[in-house]
Order: sequence, then structure tokens, then C-alpha cells
Amino acid sequence: ISIKVPDATGKIADVVIGYDTPEEAIAGDGYFGSICGRYANRVASGKFTIDGQLFQLDINNGPNHLHGGIDGFNNRIWDVKKIKKEGSTDAWELSLVSPDGDQKYPGQLSVKVVYSLTPDNSFIIEYEAETTRPTIINLSSHPYFNLCGPETGDILNHELQVMADTSSKNRSRASNPRKAALQGLRKAKALADRGFPQALLPPHERPSLTALRSWGFSGPDEVSILDQAAREAPHLLAAACSASAMWTANACTMTPSCDTRDGRAHFTPANLSGNLHRSIEAGFTEVILKTVFKDPTHFIVHPPLPAAAAMDDEGAANHTRFWHPLSLSPFGMHLFVYGRSALGPRQISPGGFPARQTRESLEALVRHHRIVPGQFLLLQQSPEAIDAGAFHNDVVSVGHQDGFLYHESAFVDTRESIDKLQETFTRLHGHPLRLMPVRSAELSLEEAVKTYLFNSQLLSLSDGSLLLVAPAECRGSPMADNLISQWLQDSAHPVSEVITFDLRESMCNGGGPACLRLRVQLNERERSAIEGRLMLDDNLYADLVAWVERHYRSTLTPADLQDPLLLEESRRALDELTGILGLPPVYPFQIENSSTVPCPG
Repeated sequence: ISIKVPDATGKIADVVIGYDTPEEAIAGDGYFGSICGRYANRVASGKFTIDGQLFQLDINNGPNHLHGGIDGFNNRIWDVKKIKKEGSTDAWELSLVSPDGDQKYPGQLSVKVVYSLTPDNSFIIEYEAETTRPTIINLSSHPYFNLCGPETGDILNHELQVMADTSSKNRSRASNPRKAALQGLRKAKALADRGFPQALLPPHERPSLTALRSWGFSGPDEVSILDQAAREAPHLLAAACSASAMWTANACTMTPSCDTRDGRAHFTPANLSGNLHRSIEAGFTEVILKTVFKDPTHFIVHPPLPAAAAMDDEGAANHTRFWHPLSLSPFGMHLFVYGRSALGPRQISPGGFPARQTRESLEALVRHHRIVPGQFLLLQQSPEAIDAGAFHNDVVSVGHQDGFLYHESAFVDTRESIDKLQETFTRLHGHPLRLMPVRSAELSLEEAVKTYLFNSQLLSLSDGSLLLVAPAECRGSPMADNLISQWLQDSAHPVSEVITFDLRESMCNGGGPACLRLRVQLNERERSAIEGRLMLDDNLYADLVAWVERHYRSTLTPADLQDPLLLEESRRALDELTGILGLPPVYPFQIENSSTVPCPG
């Protein structure tokens, strides 16, 4: 490959290091600027299994198979032709056919690779392959770039920008905990003032000494534990300080009593076992839920599902309950969305990010919650959406009552999935869902993740239309803002009003309005049975704002996490908060001091 581009002064240089002739390429390093395949990178011991059959590949890199073997695609002569490609100024197609058994891989493989340049100077490589048998494939290009040109030295002053997910981009930046808490409270108060009841769950203690002890840190006192963690494993100290529990959409899955066979409201804390910093939340979430919903005549709080890969559970972020106000059915309809099946038949899966929610965990929740048979549907989230950064389905769809707003790439076979959803809902309620699809041409997946348009809340208005509660980022995006404007101008669209909130301290790490809420549907008797002073009103709001301003820091950096004063400040604040909320001792440090039965933290 040769790519010649102008520098800042207009001087043309070849920015890809390579050979000038085919003869030099054949005689030189076999992977220098080549296409690697069938499988780029290493296959351990050269072995893999498909459908119970073991395949042994050629070994060419120590004990492993590398880049397709001794005679990989880097050594092949490709057919090359110039093609026309929409959106490109120049494009070339390379193709070859790898026969069945080539380098001991199964199946004949027909490969096409397209190199193209776009008017904005983007260089794009696209791979396409078709096989006659199940096989493994991982095509890649292997160029070496020097953006200064080959005659100007090394690349040590180059800078690389990675378009990573939101939380990665903001890693190690200073946060503003006070602003984050106040932004969330303002949103909740504004909705409460509109007649949408809001309640509070107390935050988790951070840093979590329980987590640090479980990871082997010890000492004569807590300061010693923090010092050891900061010195030996600062990444674990950061995990023990994670504030992700603020995203209550991941706290648990809740089923209202009107939908369960025993007539009680069911709660199951999410195990969040796919990520260490989130997995530490499950124990304390269970404690809080059992404290708040402790009346067994109305509520049952299950323990989290086992922390095993097959039972990965991410909570309500992958759950939507629908119902129709004119339906004669007393039951709602539950949509559960999973990313993968751990034990069932093989399904397509994302390639960049892991699929967190399993089908098996959702099936277990349905059984635990005793949901009436026929009142639920399981659909698979699109791997494309997960790879775009939509780790939970609430980043590409949002539903409420009989309204469903979704991206066309939200599900595997979205059209078929939506047909199943509509058929199930109509059969149960005698009325169809009000579907609000969004096409990629209107809002790309990348823009959906960036703006968190679907991570909004849908709420019912008195005239039957819907209110969309969205992050302020939506108004800053031309695509999202234009889409919202179209909805509001269309009198037939279910969304008749949109309000936005500044939630940037949450959005910086990937949490929009829907992340900051857990939908809990209770009847009047159940609401009166809630323990504590949790329902937000003017007085509680004023008390909480004053509490935040007294105790929360306005700046928090990674270096602050080992400060023992942070732990002291946190505990003073939480001790006061339990009094404000009228709750008994729930935090480990409170229970230790009161000499009562210990609880998980």
C-alpha cells in the first residue's frame, strides 16, 4: 500500500512504510503492509473447535498459528481491479479464493477487500468473505504508518485518538460529585412538580472497604487498607470508588404485583457481574431493597442471580413493561432484551464489546418473579448496536404504556422482532402499540449513543400523548434536534412534548435520564408500606439539596481516592442521610458501630 498525502506545508509524502516492487515484498518481511488471513493474530496451539470437531492448523509462531499460517494471505497474489464506489473518489477491489483445507482451515473462502478514498481524505478498508462451511475468520491489514513520511525519522511524536466509548474517553478526568447529585435532584424535582411521583434510593458507600478487603487488602486500620490499594493496585481502588450505582436503571428488575401470580411486587438486584466495579453493588442494593420494601405481604426481594457468566444480569436497563389504558386485561406485557445466549444455540454476537445480558438470566427472572405465562417476550439486541456502544437496550429503545420508540438497528432482525412485539401486545390488550421507529438515515447509531436520545424517559400526559424527558445533548446535535422538531410538528406523533435536562456529569460517563431512574409501579397500599421518607416533596428536596451542598466535593480526582478524609466525609454524609430519610442503619460502618447483625456492603 502506498498513500501519498500533503503535509501542513503542502509537501507530498508517502505515509505508509512499504516496498516499491513485488519482488522486494516477496523477499522482505511477509507481513509488511500485507493483508493477513485467514485469521490475523494468533490461534493458541493452532487449535479450534467448531460443532464438536477439532481443527489443527499449521504452527508457524512458536507453539501457535499466526496470521493464517506459513502460506497465509500475505503470500498470495490477489486479483486487483479498479471499481466505482459511492462516496469515494478512488476505489480498488482485491479478491482471492482460498480452497477448502487451505492451511487446514475448513471451507472454501471467497474474499474481497476494498481500499477506498473519500472526499474528506478518509482511507477506508472494507472486508467481505463468503464460506462454504462453518469456519473462523479474522481478516486484517498490516500496514505501518509514518505520518511524517519515510525520510523524516520515527513516529515517537505521533498522537493517536481512539473513538472509544464514553466512559473510556472520560477516564481519569476530574469529576464534580456535587454538580452530579444536584443535577439528578433537579430532574427528579421537576418531574415530581409535574405530577410524576419520584422516590430516592440512598447512595452506596464509597470507597467500598468491603470490596477492598474481599480483594485481599488488609491492615490494622482503614487508612492502611487505602494506602495499600493505592500503592499496589490503584485500578482496584478506583473500582472500589465507582459511583456507577447512581444509575439506578441497573439496580434491579422490578415486576408490579398486578403482573405476578402471587400478587406481590417482586424485586431482584442485578448482579452486574460482567464488570468488577459494578459487581460490588449487588450486595448493598439487596440490603437497601430489603430495608425499603420489607413488608412481606406486599413485597418480595430476591437475592441477585448467581455471579456466573451464564447468569449475567444488568437490571431494568434491558426491561420494558407495556400496558394499554383501554385494555380489559389486568396484566402488563414485559419485554426483556438479551445480548447473548450463554448455553443455548449459537447466535450472532458483537465483535468489539461484550454482550452483557444473557437470555438465561432473563428466563430465571421470569420464573423468580412468577410472571403470568404468555405476558412476556424475549428479544435479542443487535450486535451492531452493542458494538456502537449501546451496552444496554435502553440506549437504543425506550417504551412506556403503549408507546415504543426504537432505533431500526436496536434488535436482531428488527422488523421481525417488532412484528412479534406488536403481535404479542395486540393479542393481550386488543389494541396495537404506538410504534415510533427511527431510521439510521435520521439518526445514526453513533449519534444515538452520543446524544442518548433513546436513554430518555417516556411519561404519560393527561391527553394520552407522551412526554419525552431527554438529555440536553439532544438539542446540541443537529440530527437529534431535527428529529425531535419533526415529532413536535407532527400532530399525529405520540410524543407531544419534549423537555431536556443538563445531566452532563452523568452523561460524561454514559448515563442519560433513563439511567438515573428505576421505574417502580406500586398501588396505594404498597406505596404506604414503603419504609422511610423516600417520596420526593418540597421539604425532602430542600433537605437533600442542603445535605449535598454540605457534604459533596465540587472536584474529585483519581489522586483523591486514597485520601482518608474522603472516607470520613463520605461516612459523615451517609450517617446524616439515613436520618434524613428515616431509615435504620444500613451501611456496614453503621452496623458495625451498632453491634447488630452484619450485612453485605
